[in-house]
Amino acid sequence: LASILQLFVEQKPNDALVNKILFTLLQKQRAGYWQNTATTARVFEAISILIKKRNLESLDFVSSAVIKNPDGAQSILVQDEFKGLGAKPALKTYSFNDNELKNIPRDKVADIEFTKDGTGTLYYTALMNYAIPDELCNARDEGFEILYKISDENGNEIMPPSPDSKVLVLDAGKTYKIDVTVISSQARNYVALRVPVPSGAEIVDSALSTGASKNTSGDKVKNRYDYDYDYDYDDEYSWYSDKYEYFYDNEAQYFNNYMRYGTYNRTITVRASRRGVYPVPPVQAECMYEPEIFGRSDGFLFIIK
Repeated sequence: LASILQLFVEQKPNDALVNKILFTLLQKQRAGYWQNTATTARVFEAISILIKKRNLESLDFVSSAVIKNPDGAQSILVQDEFKGLGAKPALKTYSFNDNELKNIPRDKVADIEFTKDGTGTLYYTALMNYAIPDELCNARDEGFEILYKISDENGNEIMPPSPDSKVLVLDAGKTYKIDVTVISSQARNYVALRVPVPSGAEIVDSALSTGASKNTSGDKVKNRYDYDYDYDYDDEYSWYSDKYEYFYDNEAQYFNNYMRYGTYNRTITVRASRRGVYPVPPVQAECMYEPEIFGRSDGFLFIIK
């Protein structure tokens, strides 16, 4: 991949594909190096040529980010000067209670305008973190599509009482199977998948002597803390992927250092053990180092009777 980067840089240094190849290379390094010393040296050589071809040493510009309210008022979010290879990124974090954002009207579109004056290329990222009640969360696809289904011991899917409802009713003492499907149209790196379960339920581990004796066939649960190494020879290249699985009282967690595009399924069995009302967050998948790439299912309000 480093040789491909060098080839593209030599021919078309400003091509958008160069940025994508460089990003992929950076994602594949671990602890500051790549597979071995020779590979690491080739990567550094390709990046060095990229710096020279794009003349990044002459980087010299002033950039700013301004948020514009619908009424015409505007506030400067960040403004900084970038010069030479030693230029550091400018990072700003705001609360909606801060002066720059508190006057933005609710339910209105506010534009953020990024400007640059000088020589060089500007790269920027804008993120917004927010919290809403679990049962009010709607499914969202920002790189991952998440499908969620829960079925009883006979395979009958548990459905809300109406299309607009987010309520799911379970019977205490019974076991249920949760099926989660993750769909990605592109290969992803460092993917985390969280599958919450109601606090009034517990994950059943069929590998334990006290685990359930039925309704656990097809489960992907192996034990409380498990990992495996997966070699995939179906592609043109042999991808090496570390996969880790952790199972806690209130959620299952899956981590994959490399995920090919396609459809993935995870299945666990839970036992409804304590009566009550339990809001449950959506199932969520995300790229740990690219938070703008994520996906979630609907959130639900579980009632255990």
